[in-house]
Amino acid sequence: MRTPRGGWVAVLATVDTKAQEADFLRRWFQERGCEARVVDLGLRPPPRGVPPADVLREAVAQAAGAGPAEVGQMRRDRALAAMGEGAGRLLLEAWRRGELRGALAIGGNQGTAAACIALRALPLGVPKVVVSTVASGNLRPYIHASDVAVMFSVADFVGGPNRVSRTVLSRAAGMLLGAVAAEPEPQDGKPAVALTALGNTHGAVSSLAAWLQQEGYEAVVFHASGAGGTAMERLAEEGAFVAVLDLTPHELVGEVFPEDIYAPVQAGRLTVAGRLGLPQVVAPGGLDYFIFGTPETVPAPYRERPTHHHNPYNTNVKAQPDEVERVAE
Repeated sequence: MRTPRGGWVAVLATVDTKAQEADFLRRWFQERGCEARVVDLGLRPPPRGVPPADVLREAVAQAAGAGPAEVGQMRRDRALAAMGEGAGRLLLEAWRRGELRGALAIGGNQGTAAACIALRALPLGVPKVVVSTVASGNLRPYIHASDVAVMFSVADFVGGPNRVSRTVLSRAAGMLLGAVAAEPEPQDGKPAVALTALGNTHGAVSSLAAWLQQEGYEAVVFHASGAGGTAMERLAEEGAFVAVLDLTPHELVGEVFPEDIYAPVQAGRLTVAGRLGLPQVVAPGGLDYFIFGTPETVPAPYRERPTHHHNPYNTNVKAQPDEVERVAE
């Protein structure tokens, strides 16, 4: 399988600790006719003798507005964020020039954090894959509302590729190459309208989507899960929609009460369409209950209220009138 229309894919890694895995991926792509370039997100110089990166850590740090020495003096979390931001700028520039076709990142906790910051800089629709040792944890802070495909590494990235990690890395590389080769179907030219939904508004949203299609519009529905509403507003800012039917702004509950697990990834829900001047209809769908995880994660003050056990990992609890009023305000 070859990369369509040329170009190259990025392999993001901290080369001081993941050089062998990054080089394995680079060679995997090259053996299949696809150019791959390793982008070094590391905070330290790579050891002598390891396969070098194609985009050095010095270039990444400079793209973040700093040099390696300055990054090295930052607090660790800020240094990783700076490297992620620098790599993101370089990737976005390459995408805009028509060179970059997709990106694959590997990492432990620290590398995943920096890499996801970089991947989030790319537009929605650009193929992105991350292979992470912490994929079984809460990755919302890492991914936000970006369309990053996540794969658990199973084994750690220590000591070079082995019988476990080689399989995982090869499958992840195949995922990216397949995504790069899968050209999206051309748009049909219909204007698009965004809608938001949860299970309790599914019927109304489905009916409206069918009506919009009959009227010559394309209906694009977003699950009001925190990431969904944020993704909808990000696409609206990119000019994807001619109108918004925000029938399920449940994420406002999470914005006022952060214990709700469907809090928006980005604050300021319901502000984008108005700022852009898009026609917008808002209904109070999903504002009368909280969404928590498994039953044991429901905070103690909410446990005696009427509860709907939506699935094994999702528990809905009725909101009190004064709480709904706070959301309305």
